[in-house]
Amino acid sequence: MKKTFIENFYDIKKSLFDIDIEYVDKTDFSFQCEILGDGNGIFYIEYKNNKLVIEPYDYYDNSACLHATADIFMGLISGKITINDAIRYGDINVISRANDGVKKVISFFDAIFNKSYTVIPLNLTGCWNANAIPNFALSFIGIFVMSCPSNMISPE
Repeated sequence: MKKTFIENFYDIKKSLFDIDIEYVDKTDFSFQCEILGDGNGIFYIEYKNNKLVIEPYDYYDNSACLHATADIFMGLISGKITINDAIRYGDINVISRANDGVKKVISFFDAIFNKSYTVIPLNLTGCWNANAIPNFALSFIGIFVMSCPSNMISPE
């Protein structure tokens, strides 16, 4: 069943409020986001005065405009897709009038992606780097990698 814009918007908004914005660049920014395809529409993401706001309205005084499908926006927010890959493969279009608008978009989504993976050692001491260990080895050595709740790799 196809989703409406409001359903897409609330899924995206809920996912954005579920993320930890601790690692997001704390300079003010605003992005106007246009969902293309099924359930199309426009919403904005604004970070101002240490507060993240997401509303289903046009925002013309923005740092950048983003155009992508709802699936791409959800992939970016969940950490399943990197912003660099989305731009490289043409899955998202980023337009900026400000000198640092594209940089703020990349910084925002990179912070989400990089923070979406947390490594927790189980019954082991020391610190592990999930990027240095192949996924198949993670369960073997007892490392539990937490990602977004919908994307977990657990020991077997």
